[in-house]
Formats: sequence, structure tokens, C-alpha cells
Amino acid sequence: GIGIGGAVPATFTLCAELSARDRRGFFVNLVAWNWMTGNLYCGLAAWLMLGDDVHGNRIFPGLSWRWFAAVCVVPVVVVFFLVFFAVPESPIFLSGKHRNEEAMRVLRVVAARNGSSLVEAARGLEQLGETDSAVGDDQPVKPMRSQRVMRTLLARPLSLYLLTTVAVWFTLSYGNYGIGTWIAVLFEKVHIGNTYQDAFIYAAAQLPGNMLAAVIIDRYPRRNLLALLMIAAAVSCSGFAFNESSPALVMIFACLFNSFNTAAWNILDCVQVE
Repeated sequence: GIGIGGAVPATFTLCAELSARDRRGFFVNLVAWNWMTGNLYCGLAAWLMLGDDVHGNRIFPGLSWRWFAAVCVVPVVVVFFLVFFAVPESPIFLSGKHRNEEAMRVLRVVAARNGSSLVEAARGLEQLGETDSAVGDDQPVKPMRSQRVMRTLLARPLSLYLLTTVAVWFTLSYGNYGIGTWIAVLFEKVHIGNTYQDAFIYAAAQLPGNMLAAVIIDRYPRRNLLALLMIAAAVSCSGFAFNESSPALVMIFACLFNSFNTAAWNILDCVQVE
């Protein structure tokens, strides 16, 4: 929990800093896709190592939860090395530490890979509200001080936006983790067969949500998209919450909820850094 809580904000903020502003939504959404990838990896590993086959027999009877936990560590170790050797440092952080030459070098790489000029790359950072002034070819970015950032966020009208964003984060997290954590138990209570298999299907339902967000995030107003997707997720959640007669409908509505909730979260990931 501590690791994820610290890594998530840094990941999306860094992605926004390194992305072209006209395609920022797409690239932030692309990063968010890997939440689904991790869920699928974890769900498939749990099904194979701890679950049963179609005949009700353990697929790998000799494996315990300890092996499953070890398998879940593998992607973290791989990403640990990839981050250090393949991901550029934040130009805002470098400039704040007076490492201006390194900051300019990162900006030049970002501009080249995004097909934009150095000034355009710096303006993309300005749009995020992280710099005080424009950046020329030889002028490093100037970070806003933390005290100024907090005063700006807590002053009107941004204070209302901040509280609203916090509320949206809470409701999406409450719905996603509240249901996702107990989805296997819920499926078992409505007599849906193989709980590990069905939990994997539930995780796979994030794919259409990710695809939907990738298509619409840079085409339509993000605030409107976020509101509509949250309503769709709430309706879907109600669909399986009040349906006990058909396990198939419970499964369908649960997958719809996960899909819409994922799309809403991807929109929110982009909105929060902007």
C-alpha cells in the first residue's frame, strides 16, 4: 500500500511532463492500461497456481500462496531496472535541484521524441501549472515552490476543484476496491462457478474500458466524459447489486461496472495532473 500510494502520483505526473500536450491524454491513458495488465497477470497467476480447472481439480496442487506471491514480485523487479535505465528524470525536479544542464538535456530529448520544439516542450510544462515562465533554448524551467502551490490550490476557485477531485478519487476508489477486493466472495455467494476464473474475467473487463478511454480522451471535454462514465459505472453497479436471480446477469453487470469504472479512472488520471 505504501509503495503503490507513492508510485502512482509520481508515475502519472512524470508521464504528463514527458508527453506532448496535444497527446497527453492518450499517453497518460496508455500508462493507466498497465493497471489492467497487472490485474490480468495477477488474476491469471492466481487462477493457475491456486485455482481449479473445469473439472474442479487443482491445476497445480503442489503450489501454495507463497509461490503466487513470489511470482507477483517478478514484474516489480523488472520495472525497477527499467525505470533506472530507460526513464528520463523529471525536468521539473532537476531544475528545482539546480541541475539545469540535465534538465535542458531531458527537455531536448522530450522535444525530439514528441516532434516538437524545445519551447513547445517547455510550454507543455507550463500548461500543467508547474513552471513560472516560458523556457528558451538556454533557460531552464523554474519550478513553483511547494508553498505557492499549496496556497494556489487552497485559494478560490481552485479549492472547490481540489475538493471535488478528492471526492471523485474517493468514490472511484471506494467502488473499485470495495468491490474488486471482494469480487471472488461475491461471485461465490451468488453461486458463480470457478471463482478464480470469474475473477480473471472480471479483470479482463477493464480492456474495453481502456480502449474506450484511449479513443475519446483527446476528442471530447474530459470533465463531461468523467461525469458520464461515473454515472454509467453507478448504473452498472446497481444492476448486479439488486439482481440475485441470474448469475449470468450479475457477471455481465459486474464486468460493465469494471469497464466503465476503468475508463473513468483513466480520464481522472489525466485531469488530476492538469
